[in-house]
Amino acid sequence: FPASFGIISPALGHQEVILTPSASLINSCSSAFVHPTIIWYTSCLLYSSKLSGISTPCLTTDEPIECEIVDEVIDGIRYWHNENDSFVYAIAVSSDLEELNIAETFNDFPVTHISVQRNENVKVLNIPSSAEDIFIKDCMSLEECNVDEECKTYASVNGILYNKDITTLYYYPSGKKDKIYKIPEGLVSIGNDDENRIDMFVIDSCKSLENIIFPNSLKTINSYSII
Repeated sequence: FPASFGIISPALGHQEVILTPSASLINSCSSAFVHPTIIWYTSCLLYSSKLSGISTPCLTTDEPIECEIVDEVIDGIRYWHNENDSFVYAIAVSSDLEELNIAETFNDFPVTHISVQRNENVKVLNIPSSAEDIFIKDCMSLEECNVDEECKTYASVNGILYNKDITTLYYYPSGKKDKIYKIPEGLVSIGNDDENRIDMFVIDSCKSLENIIFPNSLKTINSYSII
């Protein structure tokens, strides 16, 4: 895959990590990086997202950097925390559960970055109030995304993922049964495209969906957002 990696040498408890300075990847690494989900998520970050607010000590040096990682799988979700960060990654690793509940905190830090992909069975994704960045792809059975009402970044209406004020569509579940999707008036963009984030695969492989009704308010349909 296209990511530009240096040498990754995971070990239990601590890791020595080398990333090339040009690699636009997250700032550190754990044993979780050997999992295909993390590799895919990382390559997607390189292509489709520049996450705001992430420190980058490992991207600015060729020297190994020691990082302590807390890494645990709970109810089909791998939670991953680097001691240098004030946030936690949550990556779905189970393909057996039909409902995934993302925790709001792990290791006393908020779970902000969420990845759910290549999951054939999940039908319901419950997203916590702490969520700040979500990546969903290749979840063909997913019918609804439910966002905690206290979340400041995202909202959900009828199981569809939007930004908080319903002006940007982030994800239409691929397994949703509706034949017609009437995008709400007031929505401005399908996918977000700015200096911090580029969204792709917003409406992707929806077998039941036959018609999309666009509102007059719509201004932008980003590249590859409807597949």
